[in-house]
Amino acid sequence: MSATHKRLQGECLSGIAIALLGAGAIALATTEHTLGTAARMGAGYMPTILGALLVLLGGLIAGRAWLSSPRRSTPDEAGFTLRAPLLMLGAVILFALLVDQWGIIVASLLTVITAAIGSREAKLKETLALATVLAFSVPLLFVQVLGLPLKVWPL
Repeated sequence: MSATHKRLQGECLSGIAIALLGAGAIALATTEHTLGTAARMGAGYMPTILGALLVLLGGLIAGRAWLSSPRRSTPDEAGFTLRAPLLMLGAVILFALLVDQWGIIVASLLTVITAAIGSREAKLKETLALATVLAFSVPLLFVQVLGLPLKVWPL
C-alpha cells in the first residue's frame, strides 16, 4: 500500500471519528440541556452548534479523502486494523478514570503513552518526551492559568 493511500485512509477514518464526536455532542446537548433560541440561548445551544460544525467538518474531511483514494484495494488488502482506534478510545477512557484519583499529571502521562502504542510509527523517546511535556503543561494551563479545581498529584 502506498504512503498516499495510507494517508488518505487515515484522513477518512479521522473525518468519520470527528463526525461521530460531533454527533455525540449533539445527542448529549439536546437530551441533557435546553436549546433555547438565538436570542435566548439555553445551555445546549452552543454545544449543539459546535457539534453540528464537527459533523460537517468530519464529513468534509472523510468525503474528500474517500473521493481522492484509489479504488484498487479492498479493506483487507489495505491492512486496516482496529488497534489504533481502540487504543485511542481506551486512552480517553483511561484519562477519565484516572484523573480524579491519580491526578492530572499521572493521567496525562498514561494517556499519551497508551495512545502512542496505537501507532506503528511512534518512537519511545519521542513518546516519553511528548508525554512529559504534556503532563507538566496541562496542569499549568488548566490549574494555574484557568483555575480549574483539578487534582495535580495522587497525594
